[in-house]
Amino acid sequence: MQLARRRTQAPHEEGRTRGQATRRSSRAQALRALAAELGAPFCDDDFAALKQDPALREPIAELAYARDLLARVRGATEGTATLALFRRFAWTRQGSPRKDFVLRADDLLEAEARLRARLAA
Repeated sequence: MQLARRRTQAPHEEGRTRGQATRRSSRAQALRALAAELGAPFCDDDFAALKQDPALREPIAELAYARDLLARVRGATEGTATLALFRRFAWTRQGSPRKDFVLRADDLLEAEARLRARLAA
């Protein structure tokens, strides 16, 4: 019994779960904030629908990443969640960095514009 309890509370597993939850939370918070700026209603079901759209996976990650970067400038940090967001659009689905990838402000602004249009619809 004691071994099972220790196994389910292993620190490396807790971090993974927290990291995934933080990354998901960062994406949801970014969309919620954008919807609030637009005066558009937004709920968990909206987030679930948007994140299932393959065409919006990268823009959602880019929006959350950009907002995390701005938070870092103000001194707030999210730990490894920001790196995980970056990997969502800068790495291939197979798990390797995209060759010759360069993060550009225009890409982040375009992602925000696409999501603004989607949320306003």
